[in-house]
Amino acid sequence: MMKVGIIGDTEYENKIKIKEIIFNLKKKYGDSVEVVSRGNAQGAERYIKKYALELGLNYKEFNPPHTNPNLYSAMNESFYNKPYKPFNFILRDKIFSNYVDVCFCLTSKNTAASVKTCIQELEKNNKKFVVVN
Repeated sequence: MMKVGIIGDTEYENKIKIKEIIFNLKKKYGDSVEVVSRGNAQGAERYIKKYALELGLNYKEFNPPHTNPNLYSAMNESFYNKPYKPFNFILRDKIFSNYVDVCFCLTSKNTAASVKTCIQELEKNNKKFVVVN
């Protein structure tokens, strides 16, 4: 199964572009694709979840360790409900970038630090990625 990461910053709101990317993944790979995000509740990632599920694709998210697990959390329950630490986001991005095969990085004019960190981790892991504005 192809694991396609799609991430974005909280200011990215191009729903049409997000839906187009996910629709094209479904059209090209059918049920052999898994859409993976970082589970952010604002911006691009809330729409990634919405459209992936609406189109019936497999979906997982790597939410940070200080959050509660949910139905789509990729890690086991013992990973979650930890105390908040800024490093939690870096850890999440490291695990995410190691898991995915390729990644779409959706950015607005001011690329958020969290997207930049994830791109750095993707580069370290020699993963292919595309930056979409």
